[in-house]
Amino acid sequence: DVARTKELTIINTRRANQTLGACLDLLKTSEALRKGCKTMVTHTMPLEKVQQAFEMAAGYTHGVVKVGLLPEMRTRVTRQVGLMGSTSHSLGYLKYLLAEQFEVAFLIGEANADSSIQEQILALCSGRTQ
Repeated sequence: DVARTKELTIINTRRANQTLGACLDLLKTSEALRKGCKTMVTHTMPLEKVQQAFEMAAGYTHGVVKVGLLPEMRTRVTRQVGLMGSTSHSLGYLKYLLAEQFEVAFLIGEANADSSIQEQILALCSGRTQ
């Protein structure tokens, strides 16, 4: 189920290619087995060091049992937010974003909005642009 929901493709190689399904079913039944399997991975390396990982595993160097290859994970941090509305919730969120140093693009477009909230929002926005 995890492989399907996470869109993983498991390709089994070498001697155990006929037993993968049975092994996965067995792992579903026992937390202890799952923990035990995790201890087999004694080393992890970034995917770009795949050649070094294979050499380490083939030579059983550095006490290796299994090497887990990890793809490069990139995080992207944005400090720009678009915000729309003129409710008290919008005002509170705008104050939070400004306090956290976000760059905020704000749109007020509600005809029946509370004018005092609109004035507070406009004052905050004009204070940021000066």
